[in-house]
Amino acid sequence: MSKKRQKKNYREIVALINEFSNARDWEKHHTPRNLAVSIAIEAAEILEHIQWHELNLEDRSKREQFGSELADVFIYLQLLAKSIDLDLLEAVQDKLILNEQRFPVTKSK
Repeated sequence: MSKKRQKKNYREIVALINEFSNARDWEKHHTPRNLAVSIAIEAAEILEHIQWHELNLEDRSKREQFGSELADVFIYLQLLAKSIDLDLLEAVQDKLILNEQRFPVTKSK
């Protein structure tokens, strides 16, 4: 029996990630080292989909598989941020401000 998926906002997704992990008592394994290694492994799995050819986004199954790998990376990134008490959204916003300063539109074109 599958549940119908409702779109959630970022904070709701983070709560779901944390609930899933906490219910399984996995936090004890979520050291920065373990999570960083997991991110690298999952990022490599993204590359498997495009190693020898371009990604066929028209193929629904391939698109879903690719999305699943991206989701794994996102989940591990969020868990890593949590393990070091970092607000990932805040870090992304700060990085975008820094990038705006480093790479102004006027010098990019």
